Formats: sequence, C-alpha cells, structure tokens
Amino acid sequence: MTEALFFNSRSGYLEGVLRGFKAGLLTQAQYSNLTQCESLDDFKMQLTATDYGNFLANETPPISTSTIAERATQRMVD
Repeated sequence: MTEALFFNSRSGYLEGVLRGFKAGLLTQAQYSNLTQCESLDDFKMQLTATDYGNFLANETPPISTSTIAERATQRMVD
C-alpha cells in the first residue's frame, strides 16, 4: 500500500515522459493517410496534422526525401 503512495515521487517523472512520447506517436489512421500520399508535398501536408507537422514547416517546395530524412534525424537527436 505504501508503495502506491510514493510511486509518483519515485517514478512519476519517467512515466510522464514516456506517456508524452507515446502520445506523440502516429495513430493507425495518420499512418494510413501518410502511406496514401502521392507526392512529397502531400506527405508534408498530411504530416502537419500530426505532432511532427512543424519540423518541415520552414522547407520550401520542392522538398526532397533527403531533406525529410535529415529533419527527422535531427528531431530524434534533439
């Protein structure tokens, strides 16, 4: 019983961080929409509806796959 009382003080921060990461993952519907994109501009537009929408916001068309890979890697590292 006392273990439950002190859970947040010991593990609450880590649980909160993990829940935040989980909330940022793509849903099945979002992933399905991304797989149906016909161009990279469509991909960028669909991505704006997710938590990842802002990392390509400053890229001007035409966007390349290498740019997407670089920005995605940068987002994961930061």
